[in-house]
Amino acid sequence: SYYHSKPNRSGPVLTVSSSGAYAGFVNIYYEDIFASDCFTIEPNNLLDIEYLFRVLKSNQERIYELTTGAAQPHIYPKNFENFRIPLPPLEIQKKLVDKINKYQGEIKSNLEKNQELESKINDVISDLYN
Repeated sequence: SYYHSKPNRSGPVLTVSSSGAYAGFVNIYYEDIFASDCFTIEPNNLLDIEYLFRVLKSNQERIYELTTGAAQPHIYPKNFENFRIPLPPLEIQKKLVDKINKYQGEIKSNLEKNQELESKINDVISDLYN
């Protein structure tokens, strides 16, 4: 059913992990991938793939709640039947993605600054021992 050296999905594509500890985890891949133990969502002409990713990612906790099974959690496409996704025009979707990406850039920049400050705190403590 699969080839070990060939992708079975073309990017961009969304994946939703189907089972195990990460059942329901949403991710996006821009390159071709080999998808297994997940289901995938591919772009269409009504829905920008990155917009859909952002909407699903912002609902990640809610998606985890859709999983079933205690010992081995699972999630299936049918679990998404009643999952509502706002569907503004493509132009608006793209503008929202641009805005979100800008915020993501600020978050990344702030995380790097926080790591820098944490390092300085550790240096101050280390200096106490010297």
